[in-house]
Amino acid sequence: MDIVLEVFDTFVGDRAYARTFPASIQNGLSVSNSSQISYYHAPSTKYLSLEPSDFAYQSRFSRDNIYRQALSLFFIQWYVLVGEF
Repeated sequence: MDIVLEVFDTFVGDRAYARTFPASIQNGLSVSNSSQISYYHAPSTKYLSLEPSDFAYQSRFSRDNIYRQALSLFFIQWYVLVGEF
């Protein structure tokens, strides 16, 4: 499950969460500062390691947030079962 979430977040999830839930908003503009985010990337396995893009640090919810993981798994399963969005 960790590998599936890492691949999904790297290619789809990080960008979607950064746009939907930006880290902070000031004067109507999204402000992102990766030094303020307390998220540390650790590969899910030693056989597959994908470096996260800058979008991974621009979301209000980090990759290890349980609500983000649950929502991501819901959309992955929905896509697999239904076949389209």
